[in-house]
Amino acid sequence: MYGPRPESKFKKIFIRIGIVIGVLACIAMLAAVGILIFKVTGDNNQMSSVSSNNQSTSANGLSLGEASSTATNNDIALQGLSQPNSKTSQTSAANSSIPSPGAASTPQDPKPVRSQTLPNGLKIDEYVYGTGDRSTKFGDTVAVQYVGYLTDGTVFDTSVKGSKQPFTFKLGAGQVIQGWDIGLQDMHLNSVRRLTIPASLAYGAKGYPPSIPANATLVFDVQLVGIQ
Repeated sequence: MYGPRPESKFKKIFIRIGIVIGVLACIAMLAAVGILIFKVTGDNNQMSSVSSNNQSTSANGLSLGEASSTATNNDIALQGLSQPNSKTSQTSAANSSIPSPGAASTPQDPKPVRSQTLPNGLKIDEYVYGTGDRSTKFGDTVAVQYVGYLTDGTVFDTSVKGSKQPFTFKLGAGQVIQGWDIGLQDMHLNSVRRLTIPASLAYGAKGYPPSIPANATLVFDVQLVGIQ
């Protein structure tokens, strides 16, 4: 009686090792797919606070033509948005009527909780500081509600009329005018700001006819409603 040849034994061992390696590879692949599915689901849940329904945009990233030419500053106003439920005096102030550009100020008008004018001429007035520890920075995807005014108080653009869908974009990616990329940094969720933007940081000497004249200073009231 002859036993199996030595090479046959080695062959069987290699086959068994190959089977074990194949099984382990399948298990690792299934685990990787499970982790990927979990991560994607988590990211989608986290992004739920940021609207995925962008409005149609201009070349500079802002939707134009949404505001009715017959609308008044009383029926298109950022203060009409739901503000964060906070007991702070800042929130109470923001729930009061923030005067539109060109309107006469009164002693009852709310005062910004912080204000600054940058060397480039951009003026940032913050009426609600917002909530949470995280603040916006370049690279974040943010969702905002806004009203755009000319300096005489004319509303030329807004997200709070019609479908009232927030405007979503990537901060610092050049998808919006420079005044937004600069002025919407370091905002907390539910923060409300007024940006007074010189023409050099907006639409410049060309303007954006017929809504925005040449060399126009623009004023935007903006509320941050989502951050990713």
